Amino acid sequence: MFDPKLKEALGRVQKPGRYTGGEPGSVYKDKEKVDVRFAFCFPDTYEVGMSFLGEKILYELLNRRENWWCERAFMPWLDMKAEMERLGLPLYTMESKDPLTAFDAVGFTLQYELSYTNILAMLDLAGIPFYSKDRDERWPLIVAGGPCACNAEPIADFFDVIQLGEGENQLPGICAEIEKAKKEGGVSKKELLLRIAKIPGVYIPAFYDVEYYEDGRVKAITPNEPGIPARITKAIIKDLNEFAPPTNFVVPMVGAIQDRASIEVLRGCVRGCRFCQAGFLYRPMRQRDASLLNKAAQDLCANTGYEELSLSSLSTSDHGQLEELLDDLNEWAPKEHVSLSLPSLRVDNFSQSLIEKTTKVRKSGLTFAAEAGTQRLRNVINKNVTWDEIEKTCTIAFNAGYTAVKLYFMMGLPTETMEDIEGIAETAQKVVDLYYSLPKRGKGKGVQVTISCACFVPKPHTPFEFVPMDTEEMLRAGFAGKMHKEALKQGEANRKAYAAKEGIYRVQIDKLTSRIRNSILTHLDDQMVKSAAGKLRGDRIWRALYLDDNKVFEKKILGDTGNITVDLLLDASTSQLHRQETVAAQGYMIAQSLTNCGIPVRMYSFCSLNGYTIMNLYRDYQETDRNRKIFDYFTAGANRDGLAIRLAAGMMKDNHAEHRILIVLSDCKPNDVIKVRTSTGQYKDYAAALGVEDTVAEVHKARMAGITVLCVFTGEDDALPNVHRIYEQDFTRIRQLDLFAEAVGAMLQNRIRVM
Repeated sequence: MFDPKLKEALGRVQKPGRYTGGEPGSVYKDKEKVDVRFAFCFPDTYEVGMSFLGEKILYELLNRRENWWCERAFMPWLDMKAEMERLGLPLYTMESKDPLTAFDAVGFTLQYELSYTNILAMLDLAGIPFYSKDRDERWPLIVAGGPCACNAEPIADFFDVIQLGEGENQLPGICAEIEKAKKEGGVSKKELLLRIAKIPGVYIPAFYDVEYYEDGRVKAITPNEPGIPARITKAIIKDLNEFAPPTNFVVPMVGAIQDRASIEVLRGCVRGCRFCQAGFLYRPMRQRDASLLNKAAQDLCANTGYEELSLSSLSTSDHGQLEELLDDLNEWAPKEHVSLSLPSLRVDNFSQSLIEKTTKVRKSGLTFAAEAGTQRLRNVINKNVTWDEIEKTCTIAFNAGYTAVKLYFMMGLPTETMEDIEGIAETAQKVVDLYYSLPKRGKGKGVQVTISCACFVPKPHTPFEFVPMDTEEMLRAGFAGKMHKEALKQGEANRKAYAAKEGIYRVQIDKLTSRIRNSILTHLDDQMVKSAAGKLRGDRIWRALYLDDNKVFEKKILGDTGNITVDLLLDASTSQLHRQETVAAQGYMIAQSLTNCGIPVRMYSFCSLNGYTIMNLYRDYQETDRNRKIFDYFTAGANRDGLAIRLAAGMMKDNHAEHRILIVLSDCKPNDVIKVRTSTGQYKDYAAALGVEDTVAEVHKARMAGITVLCVFTGEDDALPNVHRIYEQDFTRIRQLDLFAEAVGAMLQNRIRVM
């Protein structure tokens, strides 16, 4: 039974399903009968955290022990965080709803540097002191692990225990020591940590003294307790077959970014790309046997109901038994309507046989990482992929019926010249030309080649660790150069560019230590946390999602905005009477912010007048006077959602952007009006009985045309069946119209992450 305060909070937020728990696959135990309680915390939203395979692995691993209970917690979004602070609700786990302070240990995964302030924000919400030195036996142990733990010093003082390497052995060992200490009774925190320190790959920051150079770099790290190792060796699982993949997942209630069955087929990589941190951290390469994977995959799909199976790894096509595994999977997957996805394919070992075995149910997009635009630069970074291999791979894909290919590149690589940057566009154009040169290509079909371009970030423990990173100005010049303006002559290659500034912040975090730690705390004051969900602001180190000047978006946080357009479709029926100014102000904020981010936006109002749907395009949002009327907004007639969506989608069809997003503001009571001739020869308006179904049909048509249709729902509870029927899960609810801009921001943030 929910706490009354929690019920109140859930009734006031956009997506309560993020915070309710109760999902299929969740593990529930009698907390009076367990000896160890572990809270696994993901320092990002529910949708991001529920996509993380590592959590699924450790969740099942710990819960196999009857007397251990692993539960989940996530960073709440802005609206829920505000409600929790207002009501005095501490951060809790999804399963028991108990606060984090009720647990023996609280673990955080360090997947990316930009989550560090969210970790502190979660500790703050839980009422747990930030520094390890301020937490005695009354507090749970705060544990960290994940790839960023390889460079632990920026956040070392916040954690009691940091795991270096693979956690399948370490975390059960930590829990076992906690269980032993509890049963003995009277074991101090220091004594417990001394025991945990003996586990291979475990770093206890309190047991080491760190010396720094004047510029903030680490000079020396030395133990300050006897028996503590001077050098910590990362933990490695020698035989992956000893750790079977999980066969059951918690199936999310709110759509995760990657909501599919996923199974890790191998760990590590043999390629040695000089920029790739994961390739070095997860060495050596180890693979699971095909028979084990096949059985686990079949059980996983049966238990979860997923109809898509992803074979996950850094380089899936390097698995020595991949063909055998695919044969085994195809014996049952097509019968169960389960499609197979290989997200990490190499250009140089892609084959006709491979593509035939992964397309028996349905085709998904193909993605290949060329990384650099010229052979010279590919050799520099040890990405030894040739144009001949790219050509061969794309030829196989196009002949198999594929018409969309995504190519990954980077800018700012060591020794890069403008010729290398221009080579990115030239490579994409050659792929386009290749498609049209093939006699077996689909007749009457065009090709779509997407360039996805990220900025190079020198990462710790890679050969390029100490290579200087390009300045923001240099990266901007590259993004705005010939690649974007001239080379894509046929218009059938799109480009995507990721945030240069964000990469620079990550470098700052990686390369500085105590200074970053102090900055994190310095800027994590009450105002900062409340306004930015734990993210640090502006030019001080980080970028916040919401800025002081009320802009909804910041391009450097959204990341890729290069090939996105947004249309806003605003309800102007009589239900919006006396709310015109609020809608106009929120519309201004959204449109201005999107425009500043380089995202083209159009806004329409819609209503029925004299039986006809009125679509009113307005542009005045670009005016500097926010108080002026933005458009000729009037309230009249009924909602004609279906026809309005049809008209808006028709206008969007002429837009050739890769990602077209239509956002509808509506109370979801479509009442399409038709004119019927009476016996007297006059025409009278009648409400169409199938208003909802008509709208469902129009949304479906728009989506089939490649348009993403989202809804911001402003109606009452009686209209909830309508919004679910029309938009399924692609909607968010707001109680007040002045939350419209914030709701659009959240929806686009989540949507753009998966594009």
